[in-house]
Amino acid sequence: MKKRKNGLVLFVLMIVAITVGIALTGCSKTNDKTEESTTKQKESTTKQKDSLSTVDQVNSITSEWKKSPHGTPSPHDEQSVFTYTQDKPCEPCHNGNALAGDGTYKSTKNVINNPSDTTNNKMYNSKTAELPITMGCTTCHSGLGAQIMKSGIIPATQNTVTSLQKDWDVGNQNALCFTCHNGRRDVEADFAKWTGATASIGAHYYEYPHHGWNALVTGKGMEYPGVKYPKNDSHMKTGCIGCHMGQTPDGYISHTFEPNINSCKKCHGTSVKNIDDFSKKSREKIEKKMETLKQLIFAKAAPVFNATKIVAWYAPLQDASGKEISEDELKKLPGDVLIAIYNYTIVEQELGEGGKGIHNPQYANALLDESIKRLK
Repeated sequence: MKKRKNGLVLFVLMIVAITVGIALTGCSKTNDKTEESTTKQKESTTKQKDSLSTVDQVNSITSEWKKSPHGTPSPHDEQSVFTYTQDKPCEPCHNGNALAGDGTYKSTKNVINNPSDTTNNKMYNSKTAELPITMGCTTCHSGLGAQIMKSGIIPATQNTVTSLQKDWDVGNQNALCFTCHNGRRDVEADFAKWTGATASIGAHYYEYPHHGWNALVTGKGMEYPGVKYPKNDSHMKTGCIGCHMGQTPDGYISHTFEPNINSCKKCHGTSVKNIDDFSKKSREKIEKKMETLKQLIFAKAAPVFNATKIVAWYAPLQDASGKEISEDELKKLPGDVLIAIYNYTIVEQELGEGGKGIHNPQYANALLDESIKRLK
């Protein structure tokens, strides 16, 4: 009887042990599932945070772009695309739709005609007209713009620095910037015209470099054959993107298009504090040469025209009353004077329109030095 009781007790204990074991196992599995669920939730939250971070970056880029020159067109830009829609070269760089597509002039499709323009039976139609836009995301990141940035080649149809209709192989993504930011003049053809090697070409005898510091940046000044012109190759290789689109602390590429002082420090050392101070000596040196060249230009032009001012225009000289030199008078000036005026204007645009003499100072000095030498 005693043995039976003992056996029964052992059996009960076994049942209890098994039950407890099952319960504990169940708890363990439940805990594992809970931990797994918590882990997945954390991962999901992290991914959500990363996703929000990406959205924040896009918002930051958009905000920077909207305040930049590319996102805030000037009255001149609006005038260019609305009033001068018949002027084919203007559209690709003053209407973001052009490079976002195939870069062709689209006025025949009634894209951006001026409402008052009835020439060639191209009346403005608000239902079919594609309004001009600023240089936006699609301008650079789709269509021909994206193709140019990827290939590093400006196709002949967009190459405004030569009349020979050939591609311009820049060699890197700065090609997209150079498509618009260049002097927009065939300097070799103009040089030949002014020195008498060819007949006059184009609507104007004198061609001024297009506004901005662009001609100096791309190294498209008026050069004498056989003369070596040193250039800031490191600046040209780094290009617009290397200096104007630096990495931000938040991990995205800046789209303010303002120069980043940290880009300067990579080559010039950490002692560089700001661009104004950094470029001061170079700027002062260039300004002295510009004054020398200006006086030489006035002296050489005096027998034909009493100039007191040089301007970036088809009539590049003005007298004290503001009267412009005529095209007939321009043709009487020596070629060296016209070349000097062109190069003076390039450097003046660099200093006066935001370049501060920092883009290509070696080239600026070389252009001024050669013209000073020729006019003395």
